[in-house]
Amino acid sequence: MGIYSKLKSLMELNNMSDAELSRLSGVPVSSIYSMKMRDSNKTDLEVLKSIASVFGVNISFFVSDNPSDFIRLSEEEASLVLKYRLLDKVGVNCVNAVINCHLNNEK
Repeated sequence: MGIYSKLKSLMELNNMSDAELSRLSGVPVSSIYSMKMRDSNKTDLEVLKSIASVFGVNISFFVSDNPSDFIRLSEEEASLVLKYRLLDKVGVNCVNAVINCHLNNEK
C-alpha cells in the first residue's frame, strides 16, 4: 500500500478533500495530486511531516504496516488501551460490542 492510499483513508475518515488538506498542511495541492498519481512509498519528509501534523499521526503511519504507529494517544486513551489489554475474552467482546453499537447509532 502506497503513501497516498494511507493518506486517502485518513482523508475519507475526516471528510477532507485534496484541496482542504493542502490548505491545512501548507503542502501544494499539486504535490498531493502527484502523490495520488504515483502512490509510491517515497515522498519528501517535510511533506509527510506537514500532512501527519494535520491528522495527528506519526509520520511512520505512512511507511509502516504496524497499527501502533498510526495514532498518537492521549494519556486517557493510553490508559484505556492498557485497561483493554487486561480484559479477558468476554470483556473484550463486551467493549467491542458497545463501541460497534455506538458507532452504528451515529450513522
